[in-house]
Amino acid sequence: MTLPPDTVERLFAAAEDLVRETGLSAVTLSAVAVRADVPMDKVAPYFADDRSLRHRLVERYHEANREVLRFSLRNMESVEDAIAQLQQAVHNYFEMFHQDAVLRDVWTEILTDRDMRQINLGHVVIKAADVVELIRPLVPNLPELEVVAVVELMIHMTDVAARWAAMRQPAQARAMLVEFNNIIGLIGADLVRRNEAAGVIRRPQAVSHS
Repeated sequence: MTLPPDTVERLFAAAEDLVRETGLSAVTLSAVAVRADVPMDKVAPYFADDRSLRHRLVERYHEANREVLRFSLRNMESVEDAIAQLQQAVHNYFEMFHQDAVLRDVWTEILTDRDMRQINLGHVVIKAADVVELIRPLVPNLPELEVVAVVELMIHMTDVAARWAAMRQPAQARAMLVEFNNIIGLIGADLVRRNEAAGVIRRPQAVSHS
């Protein structure tokens, strides 16, 4: 069944209100229908069940999160650019969670919900693929598997670091962000070093004719 776009947005707006007020488990078809003032007989055919509704809502959160990352990692021409922009992404995520503590708690609940595990994993893989596509040409001598491993870990750790820092006092938060950005810098420098070393190893040696 197809619903008008404005009705769909009303349903998701109602779902977002509920998850912010009470938590993910409060998002049910009946509760959303009442909050959005949409008849249940129109809502039920659009979402298979409560679980389907929650999954669709979480997909929207993930897509918004992906857009933040895309924006942060635009215009990369070197590994140094990638490092600087990933460090800025940490700051962007921190500010988002710091300014909206409810969103931080909602996102934490989503990421720790067992039922959402596969969705969360899938979106980390998707975001990592976006980043790898940008970074891969900058470190062409490294195996793609290694680049993907580094990127997936950095995406996961960036989200955790930003949310954790947002729960701390300002001085502690600043210190955490500085230290985490130092870690990002070290990882970036190590990628450059390994890429250069792999290039030397793979470069054919000149043949001596003496």
